[in-house]
Amino acid sequence: MTAFETKDDPAARAGAAANLAFLYLQEGDAEKAASFADAAVAHDKYDARALVNKGCVLLNRGDEKSLAAATACFESALALEADCVEARYNLGLARKRLGDAPAAIAAFEKVRDVVPDVNDSSASAGAHVEALWHIADLRAAAGEAAAAAAAFEKVEERAVVVRAAAARVAEETAAAARAAAARAA
Repeated sequence: MTAFETKDDPAARAGAAANLAFLYLQEGDAEKAASFADAAVAHDKYDARALVNKGCVLLNRGDEKSLAAATACFESALALEADCVEARYNLGLARKRLGDAPAAIAAFEKVRDVVPDVNDSSASAGAHVEALWHIADLRAAAGEAAAAAAAFEKVEERAVVVRAAAARVAEETAAAARAAAARAA
């Protein structure tokens, strides 16, 4: 990070800080993640990725004030990049945790509608299935049994396809690794 701190390029500093915030969040170091997320937004308040990372740090705190602030970060990111799936998905999570089921469902339905329903193990397929699951869960909590059952059935159907595609990719990767090892020997 220090190399980027000396550059006169706010976008580079924001990008580096956003990446570090994400990494520290994945490592479970909330304090460092928050510090770099704040730095990323300070360097470039128009960087949707920086706003998403800051929102994720706040989302992980889980208290009502942090969830409200996370919602604002995700909404700001969406104002900059309306097709930012990460912002939309995490907005759904924040609204779900705040107890705003209608707004959470709307966010997850938008993710479901924007992310292709593909027959593979890609991140897109995973985001689609996760959005479906949250829609089903929220519908079940609201007592909408028929809508919840239909959504859960779709989740189960997609999960089978994703697992099959992932198994195929794993088999192909193993075969390629064996072939590469044989060539190297």
